[in-house]
Amino acid sequence: MATVRQRGSRTYQANGVRDLPLNGSLPGSTEMPQPASLATVAAASFPVCSGPVHGQELVVSRTWLSIRVELVSGHGADFWPRPGRIFAAARTHCFTELATAIDAAFGRWDLSHLHQFTLADGTEISPLEWWDDEAPEGTVDGAATLSRLKAGAKFAYVFDLGDYWAHLCTVAEQRIDPLRALGERPSSPAPYWGWGDLPDQYARRWDGDDGESPQPKRPAGELSDLPPILPGWGERPGR
Repeated sequence: MATVRQRGSRTYQANGVRDLPLNGSLPGSTEMPQPASLATVAAASFPVCSGPVHGQELVVSRTWLSIRVELVSGHGADFWPRPGRIFAAARTHCFTELATAIDAAFGRWDLSHLHQFTLADGTEISPLEWWDDEAPEGTVDGAATLSRLKAGAKFAYVFDLGDYWAHLCTVAEQRIDPLRALGERPSSPAPYWGWGDLPDQYARRWDGDDGESPQPKRPAGELSDLPPILPGWGERPGR
């Protein structure tokens, strides 16, 4: 592995890779600085394009889409501030794969619901096999790839057409290198940034919440109901 040397706020590699910000943010990003992960530094230490000449600067491959997804509403409620996630996705990934990544990143566990993307031109995209030949006329199958998304494009994603979890999706103007964002090239879309409180998809606040029962009483000893596996768990001496 090439030696990592620090100079100011940037990392330089002995093999010629340079200008990877130590704070882990991407060029042109307005995101708050975060500590660089070992995976990020390691990814920058290996060639990401073929045929480099020793001592020459490598050209980083920025071919993936960066897609910002914000949860707008669901289960009868509008959210503000809107929780969100930012995903790295290859143009060869399909819309069904993006839907799966969004649902996982937003904490959904009951996936037995229809989902649907709607592009700015009104095109609807959804897995046709889920509709039993009753999909709205003109619906494009979810196997369609993300290559149809252009820089700056805005589109919508809805999970569960009953509770209607609606999201605004925005494609960044600049493409990204997944090695810098994630430290790897994942086989499907993956989140690399996020914020906000995620609501339960059925608005349950505890196991058994039926919307009418009172909230369970908190244990007097705070964590005294837990087994003493970790520090602070279980009954404490003198209580």
